[in-house]
Amino acid sequence: MSGSILSRRVFKRLEARDSPTSIADDIAAKHMILAVSDIIEINAPVLYNTSSKYRLQLTDGWYQIPACVDLRMERAITNKRLRIGLKLSICGAQLVGDRTAKLSLESDSGRLLSLSANSCLPAGWDARLGYHPRKYIIRSLPEIFDDGGMITALDIIVCRKFPMLYKENLSNGNTITRTAREEEVQRGSLSVSNLAPHNFSGSTAHSTKVRTNMEERRVSGYFKIRICDYCSSEQQQQWATLLLSNANELNHMDITEGSRYRVFFVMPYHPNNKKYPGLHFKTTRMTRWEPVVAEKKPPCYVPRHVTLCSHIHQQDPFLDFDLVVLILRKPCTILGIARD
Repeated sequence: MSGSILSRRVFKRLEARDSPTSIADDIAAKHMILAVSDIIEINAPVLYNTSSKYRLQLTDGWYQIPACVDLRMERAITNKRLRIGLKLSICGAQLVGDRTAKLSLESDSGRLLSLSANSCLPAGWDARLGYHPRKYIIRSLPEIFDDGGMITALDIIVCRKFPMLYKENLSNGNTITRTAREEEVQRGSLSVSNLAPHNFSGSTAHSTKVRTNMEERRVSGYFKIRICDYCSSEQQQQWATLLLSNANELNHMDITEGSRYRVFFVMPYHPNNKKYPGLHFKTTRMTRWEPVVAEKKPPCYVPRHVTLCSHIHQQDPFLDFDLVVLILRKPCTILGIARD
């Protein structure tokens, strides 16, 4: 049998007894074309936030494997837009179930693929089943569903980058958010307290306590960027917001406005306080960045420019803008009362 046919046996590779779990998971996440061989009605969801009505049976032309779907794909089945015989272009699927058990190519194996709307697209009727030569599905922002799960790849331009922020989780359950300058001052104050001499009884215990407090601080850095599609031809396309969690100063310096990146494996989310319109994404532990040369800038990208004070009323109230001003007068405060 030819090597090209063997390489298309997706599920046979998943079944390999000597394949570590991490390798099987990586194989499942690759871009592949599978056909829907059956739609099975069920009475309870297989996993949290998955369909409680349907389960798919997928085939690579040789073997079959069950798959659970998210709620948006459930609606597509109900509306007859996802049906038996349809071919799906899948990228970023997850292999779920008993991770210690060998994956069998039988329907009762206990392991299955987990699919989401953002990781699937309809494939052409003549698409060849098996692994696809293109490694990833790049989604444009208008095609993404905010409840559609993981996004495998975006091709973006960074329109705006905002300053670093630091969130500290306190022992009482509260959180404090600081700017980079405030975090620097906080670290410096703890360092000074740790190095200051103490000429009284118990100074060693005090120094140890301060050092422990510095080490036990639960602080994480993050920042946000506003992004647009690189390949968009629409001038009025709405920007999206990407939250980079667990970031540091080097991450912040590496990303520059106006640059093009391919970003892999980000997740849509709903922020508690939505400041900006459009979709919101956040990075995951699998997220990686690939700088790409931008041969052109899309029409929806607008570089920063200085806004005149007389033009402030013309600005979009939901967007940031930049000003350069001269302070002419500062109110002086006496006993908490501002006076000119």
